[in-house]
Amino acid sequence: MSKKNVHVMDVEKALSCITNGKAAGVDNITKEHLVNSHPALIVYLMILFNIMSIHNVVPGGFGVGIAIPIVKDKLGDITDANNSHCVQLYLNC
Repeated sequence: MSKKNVHVMDVEKALSCITNGKAAGVDNITKEHLVNSHPALIVYLMILFNIMSIHNVVPGGFGVGIAIPIVKDKLGDITDANNSHCVQLYLNC
């Protein structure tokens, strides 16, 4: 099975698709941290994604998130799952 190589331009394009001003994930990293970091970080991310592709492995921490229930109707039953929706914070990588 052939793997698609990730290039620096792919990482830059992916970063440009993330909306500015979004909350940080559980890692406390925002898009602004990545965009304003040293350009070498983009290269390191490219290397990381290529290693993940070659070895067909994704670090377990990439799936870690925090679920925050948001109540829809504060006057309703707050213990009813149908009276809330969930906001999920994930790692930004």
